[in-house]
Amino acid sequence: MAVSSSDFSPSRNFPITLDGLRTQIITWLTVLIMSLFAMVQSIPSTMFKRLSSQSTEHDHLFVEYPEPEFKEEFRPPSPAPSYTEKDVLSSMVRRLGDLEEKVHALETKPSEMPFEKEELLNAAVRRVDALEAELISTKKALYEALMRQDELLAYIDGQDLIKFRVSYSSLFSLYWDEIKT
Repeated sequence: MAVSSSDFSPSRNFPITLDGLRTQIITWLTVLIMSLFAMVQSIPSTMFKRLSSQSTEHDHLFVEYPEPEFKEEFRPPSPAPSYTEKDVLSSMVRRLGDLEEKVHALETKPSEMPFEKEELLNAAVRRVDALEAELISTKKALYEALMRQDELLAYIDGQDLIKFRVSYSSLFSLYWDEIKT
């Protein structure tokens, strides 16, 4: 049976658009990435199974040699001594009693401030009051200076207006004299 070149012609009845091509490419890339991810995830479990089966086969083939004694510095730490519930409970009750005694001692202690600290606090309050009074007086002086500045600006503006009127009126009178003659 002979195959003609028209059987493999790229002109099919399927219209290929840019969006359709892009969708197919994204789909194939997603499949490829997911396959690679699944393969990478399966490698450690496969390797573990192989190694564990090899080690069991290996153990049957060879005679085990005794392990050398560990030196003092390589020994694992000794396990912590086991406490009984009675020991833990008695220790907790003792510590709770100590804590209650300390709280009771703090409650019975009078809440007085030492004289030196009280004097320091009073001196700080007096300094704050003095600074506050100084700030109020400075604020008043600044307000008065601003009011005086406003008055001076108003006076200067008035003088400029008078000067303008005088120069305008003299200019006007010169012009009027010119017209009359």
